[in-house]
Amino acid sequence: MALKTSMKIYDMDHHRQSFFGQKTGLLLDSANITDPFIYLRFLQKKPSGQWEKPSQKEGKNIKLNLLEIIQVIRIFSSETAKWSTVHKFGDENTSITVERSNGTVNFFVSGYNKYFKYPETKLFADLLDHIYHEKIENATGSKQNQISQSNISASSIHSSSSVTPNIPTKNISSSSQSSMQTTPSYSDQITQLKSAPIEYPPELDDIPPTPSTSPKLSFTPEEWFNALQQKEEFRLVPGDVIRTSGKALAFQILGHNEIWVPNSCVNDVNDSSTHGLWIKEWFLKKKIDDIFSTSA
Repeated sequence: MALKTSMKIYDMDHHRQSFFGQKTGLLLDSANITDPFIYLRFLQKKPSGQWEKPSQKEGKNIKLNLLEIIQVIRIFSSETAKWSTVHKFGDENTSITVERSNGTVNFFVSGYNKYFKYPETKLFADLLDHIYHEKIENATGSKQNQISQSNISASSIHSSSSVTPNIPTKNISSSSQSSMQTTPSYSDQITQLKSAPIEYPPELDDIPPTPSTSPKLSFTPEEWFNALQQKEEFRLVPGDVIRTSGKALAFQILGHNEIWVPNSCVNDVNDSSTHGLWIKEWFLKKKIDDIFSTSA
């Protein structure tokens, strides 16, 4: 995998950017430049027409580490088609799926669907790529080593300036002068490292799924089910209604197979929400094998 090389611009300590659609919004927070992660907060519009408010601890917040940031960049840069994972925090499971189809990227996080279209996809990809390279430079080194190097350099400068040399400058050998002039500074070394090719772990270069191959699941069917948003006896399943009949509807589950769902097992057949479909838990458990079947 080869990430695009970021343009050389001044680094910033913090980046924030919002991406709002008609019903779902996403807030990107880069965290501090020395933190090896970012925050993404998903918000949706309430039935009243008001947006969920982060100040009231509403919405869904996730934290992505550097390896997960790479996976998301690959989706938005059209290098792969889909990536899924599950975050576990205590007893809470959060299902995360990012999928690209026909130029549109769908970012699903347990109960929240954010669709990206051009030019949003371009802005999100470039911003995430820039933040990633900033963090590679500033969040993966040892602060203690940097401080020690700075102290050593400062001490050397102070010592050399406090003693008046008795040897004329012309007596300094040309080889010593050449060595002093060609020794790269600390900032130059960082620049060279940043421009050098990056080798990523081989497991990140997975082959995008094709009709004849199924992607390796990063979570079990049980974990997927438990991560779905719950409301009474229903679970919110991400996807789209493909077609309907008199007593049932065909529902394409995001990242998985299409299933037929009886109208009696749906909370609201006429619900036009873009977040998915509320389906009864007992029916989902019954159809779990069909949902994850690789032969469907």
